[in-house]
Amino acid sequence: MLAQERTIHPAASLIDLYKLYIQSVFGPGHMITDQTLARQQLEQEIDHFQPYLQVDPQHPEQLCSCLFVDCSVISPLARYSVELVVNQTVSFDDYFSAFIQTANKITKVNLDFYFELWQKILLELVGWQIENFQIDKIYLKKIMANKKYLISHTPKYHQHYHPSYRVISKNFISWEN
Repeated sequence: MLAQERTIHPAASLIDLYKLYIQSVFGPGHMITDQTLARQQLEQEIDHFQPYLQVDPQHPEQLCSCLFVDCSVISPLARYSVELVVNQTVSFDDYFSAFIQTANKITKVNLDFYFELWQKILLELVGWQIENFQIDKIYLKKIMANKKYLISHTPKYHQHYHPSYRVISKNFISWEN
């Protein structure tokens, strides 16, 4: 999963990889304290959507967007781009419903268990050429020491990729074949 992320988003930092991993374990529940507000935020995001286009190394003449990024670790989750709604591949109501269902049904994971998993992942990432790896590692260690786990994408990630997605369980989608 993390190797795929680095292929799709090569400018992803350790913090961005951590965010993906945290999403793959905890899902979107933290985003929904109020369904009406969550709906309004999604509507605003769709209204201001900027697509991220990448070049497929196999076909550099074709641009492709990241509509779906698998992030299954414990649960069958994926990042589904809001572009699916913008281009009317998926209705807003179906997309939002799947997002809410995911938040309500995600398996709860113990934070200490997650931190142990992350330490194993971190060992695998040591050999990767990730910019600011040691600095980000120290930052993440401080976050975990305070029993926090929610972070945002880095400014560099936002600048390069304009992330606009929701983490949704594959169990609640009806638009894939």
